Amino acid sequence: MAWCRESINSSLGDVVFAGNGLQGSPAKDFALLTQCNHTIITVGTFGVWAAYLAGGDTVNLANFTLPNSPFNVVFRP
Repeated sequence: MAWCRESINSSLGDVVFAGNGLQGSPAKDFALLTQCNHTIITVGTFGVWAAYLAGGDTVNLANFTLPNSPFNVVFRP
């Protein structure tokens, strides 16, 4: 969280840092993510579902799935 606060420009008011980075609740984190306009995710169902429910643009890694992986249906490079 400290790195984010130092490295990401939030002066335009379009970035919100939630919490202090020291404690968390997966349920609260998930609920918060579903309210975002855009989502940057890694591999995993937590981020996939949060991005799906949030709508908007989703940014994820390209070309990381195996050719026959069910993730190829979800992730389109």
